[in-house]
Amino acid sequence: MAENISGIIDAIAEKAAADADKIVALAEEYAAAKLAAATEEAERYLSESAADTAARCAFIRERSESNARIDRKKALAGAKADVVDEVFNAVRQKLENMPVKEAAQLFIALIEKSTGVSPLLICGGKRRYSRQSRRRKKRRFGANGR
Repeated sequence: MAENISGIIDAIAEKAAADADKIVALAEEYAAAKLAAATEEAERYLSESAADTAARCAFIRERSESNARIDRKKALAGAKADVVDEVFNAVRQKLENMPVKEAAQLFIALIEKSTGVSPLLICGGKRRYSRQSRRRKKRRFGANGR
């Protein structure tokens, strides 16, 4: 009977060892599946975050370049405005110091150049204006036109 017990114990031990091997195999298979799933999730997250980071970097770079262009344009516009102010002030100073007759001739020339028509023709010319002026004086002050 001792042999019988020993055979039963050996059979139980063999069955337990086989069950343990199955459990270990299942555990290793489960661990491998979990590791593969975790690796896949990590790779997916890595690729998504890399793409997101690249898009954000491109956006930041583009915005920085745009801001730099805007700043350059602002600086250029400011410099142009300063030059225009200087020129305007110089022209105004020159006009203020110019004799009236020269200024009148300058404005007549500017009007002729911009419109293509003489302002003297538009106003009736200097001669006609002078005649009208003389007639008005005669009417107001009499024949001697004081």
